[in-house]
Amino acid sequence: MDEEADLFGTAFLDEDAAEDIPGRAFLVDFAFGKYWMLWQPLTYTIKDSNISITVPTGFVTDLVSTPRAVWTLIPPTGRYQRAAIIHDWLYWMQPCTRAQSDQILVLAMEELGVERITRIAIYEALERFGEDAWLSNQRDRANGLPRIVPEEMQNGIPDDVDWPEYRTTLAGQGVAPSTISTAAPAYCALGNG
Repeated sequence: MDEEADLFGTAFLDEDAAEDIPGRAFLVDFAFGKYWMLWQPLTYTIKDSNISITVPTGFVTDLVSTPRAVWTLIPPTGRYQRAAIIHDWLYWMQPCTRAQSDQILVLAMEELGVERITRIAIYEALERFGEDAWLSNQRDRANGLPRIVPEEMQNGIPDDVDWPEYRTTLAGQGVAPSTISTAAPAYCALGNG
């Protein structure tokens, strides 16, 4: 693991899949370990295309949102975690439809070598429960809650603060949600399959 990542908190990286989706997904945890902030950008070039999605530094993710009861089958971290970060970004920004975002997750998991049974389980869970997360992100943006910690504030996060608390603090300091483009990026069409 990179020494820099050790200085700033826990970082996850599936070493076996390091070449599949370029970019090391260094994550810094908030208190209680449910939410993680990207310490550097994560870029995913979809399949054999020249089309990529980049999640910026400071984006906060909960990785795979599975209930604790199923963590023995599908824990929040695993070979699919970088795909989950990309998916969380797509659900937050909503540049594509929900179905396209879910399909891009499946494509990324395939490229990461996630077992078929796991891909199916995650996809079916999204089909059933993903709408709540999609709508919750819309409400959060409408309520002025950010999902990206600005660069100048990334080093000053207290060790004992959880993301919901820190997010409210950021909003109170004038940090706004990311703006959403009205034009669908080219990568959305790759999620039509």
